[in-house]
Amino acid sequence: MFRNDDLLGELTLKDVIPKDLNYVSDLSRKATNVRPIALPDKYITLKFESVDTAELQDVEITFNGDRAFYKVGEGEFNHYQIPNDKKLWESQFMIINHNG
Repeated sequence: MFRNDDLLGELTLKDVIPKDLNYVSDLSRKATNVRPIALPDKYITLKFESVDTAELQDVEITFNGDRAFYKVGEGEFNHYQIPNDKKLWESQFMIINHNG
């Protein structure tokens, strides 16, 4: 989009990680599987016990394994919504089933 702009057309992305860490950033987009390779035979239940906000106290979320990733947060675009609280982000965290 900005390739022909005099100033912006010359900009490039670069790693800012020190070379001695032997790390290279991969800024390319990748497809994400939305279904796991096989459905697990057990469930994961996450229970909030030690929290700093009353709305989360004893909230339980059960992940049943039908997806490869689960977004959790207070926003409407999450798979699991937790009560609206000003201390929370739109998406609080994700649980990912990687390579099966």
